[in-house]
Amino acid sequence: MESRWTHGRPGYRCRHHRGPRTEATPPTLYFREEQLITRIGHALHLPAAASPRLVVDTLRADRAVIICHADKVVIEQPRVPAGQ
Repeated sequence: MESRWTHGRPGYRCRHHRGPRTEATPPTLYFREEQLITRIGHALHLPAAASPRLVVDTLRADRAVIICHADKVVIEQPRVPAGQ
C-alpha cells in the first residue's frame, strides 16, 4: 500500500493494477490511517483501545506481514527456514 493524504488525513491505498481495469481487476483499497490501525490491532488480538505505538511495536517484534482485503486484514508471520 502507498501512503496518501486525503481531505487532510493520512491514509493508505492499494490500486492492484497499472492500466485499464477489467472485471477481473480487484477494486482499489483505501483505508484511513486510524481505521487501518484499528483493523490491524484487532487482527493481532490487541485491546480495542491499543495505541498506534503498541500496534507498530507488535508488528515489528513479530516481523509480521499485513495482507489487506476489502473486508478484513490478515496478519501473516514470515516463514523461517529450518535451522535458523
